[in-house]
Amino acid sequence: MAEAAQQFLKDKLLPDLASARQYRDELTTSLKELDELTQTLAILKDRHDSGEKYKQLVDLGEEHFVKAEADSTEFIFLKVGLGFFLQVTPEEARPIMTRQREALEKCDLFIGSVHVEVLRLD
Repeated sequence: MAEAAQQFLKDKLLPDLASARQYRDELTTSLKELDELTQTLAILKDRHDSGEKYKQLVDLGEEHFVKAEADSTEFIFLKVGLGFFLQVTPEEARPIMTRQREALEKCDLFIGSVHVEVLRLD
């Protein structure tokens, strides 16, 4: 009987735990990116109001960065999922980002409640 339990733990529970942890880490990363975007939007507004050009290092993927300079910060491209982007003003982006954050936090709360249930079983 103990061997069957150990086999179930090894074959089912530990892989499920690993994938749940990976999903949690992805949620945490997404929430962090939304926080960074919120800060960037505040900087964009300040630069737009002062008429300054906006300069930043842009991640092209896999930690490859290039210097970028924007003459106008009137519009941004906001990632909305499934590889789609919207061209919006920073003011239009805020409510979209709020909805994205709420959706991510609901997923995060669900993962947290599942984790609590697992702890109660032990």
